[in-house]
Amino acid sequence: MVLASFWLLLILALLLPTPFRVVLREGGSRAKGRNLASGVGTPVKSPSPASPSLEHDKGSGIPAVHDQEIEDPAESLAALAHALKHPHTLVRILHIGDSQIDLDHISADMRQRMQSRHGAGGHGLLPVIRPWRWFRQRGISYTAQKGLWDRFRLGGGKRPDNRLGLGLLAAQSEGYAWSRIALSAGNVANQASLSYLAGPKRGSIELRVDKSHIKRIETQVSEHRAPKHERPHETRLLTMPIPTNARVLRIITRGHVRLFGLALERVGQKGVTWENLPAISGRFHQLAQLDGTLFEQQLKLRPPSMVVFQFGANDAISYGDSIASYKRNVGITLSRITKLPNVACLVIGPLDQLERRGGKLQSRRSVERVLNAQRSAARDTGCAFWDAHAAMGGAGSIQHWRARRLTRADFIHLNKRGAAELARLLDTALVASLQRFR
Repeated sequence: MVLASFWLLLILALLLPTPFRVVLREGGSRAKGRNLASGVGTPVKSPSPASPSLEHDKGSGIPAVHDQEIEDPAESLAALAHALKHPHTLVRILHIGDSQIDLDHISADMRQRMQSRHGAGGHGLLPVIRPWRWFRQRGISYTAQKGLWDRFRLGGGKRPDNRLGLGLLAAQSEGYAWSRIALSAGNVANQASLSYLAGPKRGSIELRVDKSHIKRIETQVSEHRAPKHERPHETRLLTMPIPTNARVLRIITRGHVRLFGLALERVGQKGVTWENLPAISGRFHQLAQLDGTLFEQQLKLRPPSMVVFQFGANDAISYGDSIASYKRNVGITLSRITKLPNVACLVIGPLDQLERRGGKLQSRRSVERVLNAQRSAARDTGCAFWDAHAAMGGAGSIQHWRARRLTRADFIHLNKRGAAELARLLDTALVASLQRFR
């Protein structure tokens, strides 16, 4: 009797639709991860009219994923193609996004793919301390003095004056503090560049590499005769050569110091960086609030060949006052890139999401509104646009990605395998687009 009951339950489980099987398999994990994209306690925005329920989808399995071309009517990607042709050019690619690229997802796979074809240019820009507890990037580990650093970031952290780095982060100390960054054996950098905020307050920075290379600078702006409270703030770089087999870098600060990031790269040789710059809980439209002068200064100090923006995990849940103001603010950020000479601009649209309404899993309708706003802002400013939502398979496709174990249980975020698959689709589209300029 017990054996018969077991087989009956097994048959019923196999006949259930996929979403219900996921619920049975994972129990309460979805409830735990429901607000992972938007931070603790963020309310879910109710989409307007209900889309067809995926619980009753009679589809025959995983939809075919077709190659999705990059939309580039202004030929923004020509700048990247031109940079890749030069034999001794370091090609910097900045990948700025939300939690979809946390843990070096997508960007690490793109870094590996691009560097295998065009040469390794180093890891690129890193935070100087771990910005949140679970932060990690491949080949990098952190140790820092506890309690002596303030962490500023775009979303979910301190942001008193909007003076952040290109990674949408900053670390600030008052007095003595230190940070230690350890590199894996695969490091190929020959130069370290530490970006910091120079201003009226006194401070100093010391950069040490394997205890044998040391460089010190003062951060106070002293060349201006104006009173201290009127002196401007500006971004500067502390740059020093490092051995290609360097393993440990130490940053020591004294006084008032704000650091934006540490770039590790190989200069003077052909190579590519694909830099992972995630903003947990961040939204695309919030970038317009940043200090535009400092942001543009940092872009000029380390000129990129392409800037990639990927937001939507949080934007589809909450995009501000209205979709019109959202689009306008996204356009402000993109315009800061497109007005720079020889810099390509690429927007990756939001991924598919599901939400539970009335006990059923349904496509989040606001994804389409955010996607259309991003596409329109990209077209208006001259940026390229890649529709990742369509590349995944369209509305409801993340259900099938989940069935293939490519996503987390929240039906929003990709896992490591899913990130590698999306990177493959993006890489295919990027290679095809660059072919146009050969």
